[in-house]
Amino acid sequence: AEYTARVNEAEDRLELMGWASIENRSGLSFEGTRIQLMAGDVHRVTEQSYRGKPGVRSNAAMLAKAPSSAGFEEQPLFEYHLYTLDRPATLTDRQVKQLVLFPPATIKAAKEFSYDGSGDKDKVRANLVLNNTKENGRGKPLPGGRIRVYKSVGGKKDAFAGEDRIGHVAEGEEVRVYLGNAFDLVGERIVKETRQISKRSRQETVEIQLRNRKDETVSVTVIEHLRGDWKFVGETPKIKKKEARKVEFEVTVPNKGEKVFTYQVLYKW
Repeated sequence: AEYTARVNEAEDRLELMGWASIENRSGLSFEGTRIQLMAGDVHRVTEQSYRGKPGVRSNAAMLAKAPSSAGFEEQPLFEYHLYTLDRPATLTDRQVKQLVLFPPATIKAAKEFSYDGSGDKDKVRANLVLNNTKENGRGKPLPGGRIRVYKSVGGKKDAFAGEDRIGHVAEGEEVRVYLGNAFDLVGERIVKETRQISKRSRQETVEIQLRNRKDETVSVTVIEHLRGDWKFVGETPKIKKKEARKVEFEVTVPNKGEKVFTYQVLYKW
């Protein structure tokens, strides 16, 4: 699947369009063919080659079906989703054909900044987040594929803003598209102190610096990876999400300014 997303000036909505790219390398051409596409993680078993044996059709030959009378119609099939083209199509050998999966849909979206000092030491990632719900403007399964994001410049020609590959997205699930690294945001992570408390415990003090060169205040999600049996000692920034091995802090960084905070964590084993 291929997707194009055009973000509005306010960066709170986008127009999403999806299509399927079909490449025919079978050595055969198909006239007036009914096309069905399967979305999902279908398990396949690798078998020996049956080339030349009678009574066994190749995958290419199985594509050719009787034309249907009735755009892609989506329906559940077992644990997958089946997309059936509403009209017959011709697939010429060695041809790449693009067919629209669904008409353009206007969807609510939000830009998100995240900093993970254990990965990119000074880079702050820019993400585009949307919820695949009917209330937000879509609410139908999205097959996995590549998504390209554009934004208009002064209401004129669209400019390329980044691309990412997404997995299969079910109805009601969240989509996070990584666009690239923010030019005007910089992060820094420093382990200020590591202190042995006992034979089975150690305390670590970590400092996070976030610098914002933008003209606007931004919110940054700071991701920290923790290990073993741990707990925070003293105060921390607002916790957005907490897991056994990871915590996300929500930090506000003023325009043309910086935000510095430290946290202490006690490890036991």
